[in-house]
Amino acid sequence: MNTDKETHKKSNGGLYIVIIILFIIILRNNVSFLSNLLNVKLNITQAVLKSEIKWLKYYDKTAITTKLSLPGLNLNDGTTITSQNDEAVYNASLRQALDENNPQVYIYHTHTSESFFNVADPIDFKISEEKRYNISGLGQTLCDLLENDYGIASRHDDIVHDEVYVGAYKSSRATLEEALAKYSGYKLIIDMHRDSVDNVEAETAVINGERVAKIMFVLDLSHKGAEKNLKVAQDLIAISDRLFPGLCKGTYTYEGGSSFFNQDLSSNNVLIEVGSVCNTLEEARNSQKYLARIIAEYLRLVASG
Repeated sequence: MNTDKETHKKSNGGLYIVIIILFIIILRNNVSFLSNLLNVKLNITQAVLKSEIKWLKYYDKTAITTKLSLPGLNLNDGTTITSQNDEAVYNASLRQALDENNPQVYIYHTHTSESFFNVADPIDFKISEEKRYNISGLGQTLCDLLENDYGIASRHDDIVHDEVYVGAYKSSRATLEEALAKYSGYKLIIDMHRDSVDNVEAETAVINGERVAKIMFVLDLSHKGAEKNLKVAQDLIAISDRLFPGLCKGTYTYEGGSSFFNQDLSSNNVLIEVGSVCNTLEEARNSQKYLARIIAEYLRLVASG
């Protein structure tokens, strides 16, 4: 006979029924519980979590806006962005007469929502839909530095292309084709990204006493004319290595990248990774004045033939 086992089964069965009934009552009286559960957003106050989990402070964007401030470089208050007060970076001899009718640099973003760990979405810590916190905000910083510091007319396109991540290059290709149809005289086209390598030491340099996100060039070599894109990247890298050793990691090449990374549309088109997901937004912003100087040097090289 199995009387003990049968009694145990019956008692467990009753317990399971009670648990199910309690769960149904909770759900019926708190609909938001199910909603929050499905959205992975528990109804726990941030203040309590902050006292227990220190890294949650990075997701308090209100606090971060005051933390991420640089002399002459503030995206939050409309201040003119310039690095002219930094003599270690700025070179006044590179300044041109600004000609808005003849832009020289075009900046766009295939993966527009790429962000940095201290300002990214608390659920998906690699992206942000807020432009001041994602890679498109960084592109605007570079555009402003080129114009304000060096008189280099630039165009920045912050159209979102990665709402459907798989189709991002197809979407950005259409944007670039439209831009080139309107104006084909760009001397440099940049698809600006943020890398995904989770190694802060490998992705960060210290230049002039400040932490700076490193840069890297990504190229597809499987299309006709790829050698011209590669030459542009090599020229930019040579300037970077001469002026700011350690800033640039070099090139990463593909054979058959998605849509050739759109680099088949122009011989002046390069993809630049600025920092990685492990970098802070401040470190990525710091790198922009160095990148602006490198581009200004490169355009003078191009102009000299």
